Amino acid sequence: MLYRDSKELLGRKLTIIRKLNTNTATQSRFVRRRELRGLNRLLRERAVLIDELVTVNAKLQGDKHCQYSAELQAMAAAIEKEQKAALTACDQVLREALVEHRQIAAELNNIKVLRQAKGRYLQQWTVMAAGANFNARG
Repeated sequence: MLYRDSKELLGRKLTIIRKLNTNTATQSRFVRRRELRGLNRLLRERAVLIDELVTVNAKLQGDKHCQYSAELQAMAAAIEKEQKAALTACDQVLREALVEHRQIAAELNNIKVLRQAKGRYLQQWTVMAAGANFNARG
């Protein structure tokens, strides 16, 4: 592989990782707002970006230029830094999503319990009230 090709692939990898960072930040906003439709779209886009990243990594796997060139090593270090930031952000969004999931489950459980309690209470009194008019004069 040529030096120019290696540099182009590293630049493409950096671009993909930055897009993943942007996607992750947007996912965080969607999780907080509980917008599932937009979140599904973002997850599909993320899958495409990850597939692109896998192909770029496969092409860079046997590259010797990254080991010898100082400029390419600097680019690789910048990519590594961006990659760590992306992983940290992704981990944070996953934690936020789990917390939000637990909150939604708790809210739904509270609503269910309140409906059951209210339904049982009202049903008992409506049955009793309907039979109370049998002995009334009128």
